Amino acid sequence: MRIERTSADPKAYIDEFANISMQTGKIFKNPQGELENVQLRNIIMTVIMAVAAVWSFWFYSTINNGIILVLSGMLLGLLVPYIKTFVSVSKYKKNIDLNDGYYEVTEEGVSHTTERASLKIFWPAIRAVRVYKHSLVLIPVDAKTAFLVMPAERKDDLLGFMNEHGIDKPLIESHKYGKDE
Repeated sequence: MRIERTSADPKAYIDEFANISMQTGKIFKNPQGELENVQLRNIIMTVIMAVAAVWSFWFYSTINNGIILVLSGMLLGLLVPYIKTFVSVSKYKKNIDLNDGYYEVTEEGVSHTTERASLKIFWPAIRAVRVYKHSLVLIPVDAKTAFLVMPAERKDDLLGFMNEHGIDKPLIESHKYGKDE
């Protein structure tokens, strides 16, 4: 059965997909746990670190103490990973093409095929199916196996196929997203 990669709300799906991508370790350890809004946390930390760095440079200019200068440099160094993450996620979200690829669900497993690559996960390698507000995630048994993420609108198609073919995987549903909803 072929499942297209389209979504009724592409922006929300892409945002949630990016958040899931940054939290695969957390999802693997606790499939029932809720997602945090990592993108929002990253923006807040960037602003806090930037304000602290500017403040410390201002403080250094008033008292001219070398320790404050070192602290300012450390704050700027801590700011770099947050900026890099923000830039990377922004580029990813800007360049993702939902029309690139599709999912093929068979009795063997689920594959995701694009123009550039193909990935197949067999049913025994899938531990659970997790449904978030805009995304459906196939959680692997092994942490080294890739996660497959598809739009949540495809839940009925996937579950119908699984029921029809006797594929029994736990379904974990959640419509809560982050701590702010």
